[in-house]
Amino acid sequence: MEDPPDAIFVTNNRMTTGALHALMEYKISIPDDVSLVGFDVFWLWPTILFDPELIVRGSSVKARTVRPPLKQKTV
Repeated sequence: MEDPPDAIFVTNNRMTTGALHALMEYKISIPDDVSLVGFDVFWLWPTILFDPELIVRGSSVKARTVRPPLKQKTV
């Protein structure tokens, strides 16, 4: 990509594993080329809410660039 993302955010453990394998297949370095952030939610009971916490590990680093906000398309 001409302007690659700083990170990939995935929403469950299976997708995190798939993203990890795809990045390795294309020889994209984690976290040197892109950070990988996985988030998995499971419900034990519908009225229980969890307070998520970001755990920074070896697959994530601080953003390398500051990007301007995305422009909204008008229809």
